[in-house]
Amino acid sequence: MDSSLRLSESPTFLIVRMSAIGDCIETFPMATAIKRRWPRSRILWIVDCAANQLIDGHPSVDEVIRVKKGFLFRWKDRSQVVRQLRSAKVNVAIDPQGLLKSSVTAWLSGAKIRIGFDRGTSREGASWLYTHSIKATQEHLVDKQLELLGKLGIEPGPVDFQFQPSEPAQKYSESFFKDNSLQPGEFIALNPGTSIITRRWPSERFGELAKRIFDRTSTRSLILWGGKEEREMANRIVDAAPAATVLAPPTDLMQLAGLIASARILVSGDTGPMHLAAALGTQVVAIFGTTLPAKSGPYGSKHIALRRETEARTEVLRSWSTDEAVSKVSVEEVEEACVGLIKLNRNS
Repeated sequence: MDSSLRLSESPTFLIVRMSAIGDCIETFPMATAIKRRWPRSRILWIVDCAANQLIDGHPSVDEVIRVKKGFLFRWKDRSQVVRQLRSAKVNVAIDPQGLLKSSVTAWLSGAKIRIGFDRGTSREGASWLYTHSIKATQEHLVDKQLELLGKLGIEPGPVDFQFQPSEPAQKYSESFFKDNSLQPGEFIALNPGTSIITRRWPSERFGELAKRIFDRTSTRSLILWGGKEEREMANRIVDAAPAATVLAPPTDLMQLAGLIASARILVSGDTGPMHLAAALGTQVVAIFGTTLPAKSGPYGSKHIALRRETEARTEVLRSWSTDEAVSKVSVEEVEEACVGLIKLNRNS
């Protein structure tokens, strides 16, 4: 380790992972690894999305600084954030996001040590503001981000998300399960919604999937949703398979974690709840289109990621604004993956 990076036993770290929800979840192992190496350290995390609801509950994070998107362009907001960061006396700022907004935020913190990716991995000229940068060699985002800690002498070790739902969230889900005759570990969760259309498996297929799984295994499906559009989508799925499905209640992110933690399997596209399930230890059957499971799939070996490898590069480009690529994954493929996991779990 570079002598300039030697720290006391109680340093203050700033993690600058501002968005998105799934990427923030995939950064949890970084906080865990830092606290494992420096138990007396203080870890701050700055974020500009709803992921703060989850980060607040992470045992290795001491303080979450929630900022408004675009705060750097508003003098009053920027000044307030700078004062808050400077008062924390940050020793090391780590920027796994690698964008101009995140590197500028790391620089504004006043940290003398600022670690990020080199210009081959970061974007928008972010690397110019780091004092130490690395060339990423790993493919998956979790592993790639942990490479940044190598500058601090933290060698790759067991990846630990160290995350569980809060006690209120667990009680919320337990009450819902009781009211709807669902047994924890005896249902699967279906997450049809994504904010990006290229990652959205056709919603009507979720209804067909729920019916098939119920017919073969008597396992009901909990249909997750968030926001008006996804609620309408979830209602259509429940209407298509009323005996096989249960509509999830309204949830914030931590309450959603409580539901997913009790599911046997989560079926989802490449989106935040997929990464949340992986962090909680819930098995995932992930449906991919234009994105690559090796880079952004559910982390760990016990999950199944389905993606048709037949599309050529030109086809991916042509379908960037549609669900064409993800739709190539059939109901039969997802059904077999889910039924296989259900039977495996029952026999184990």
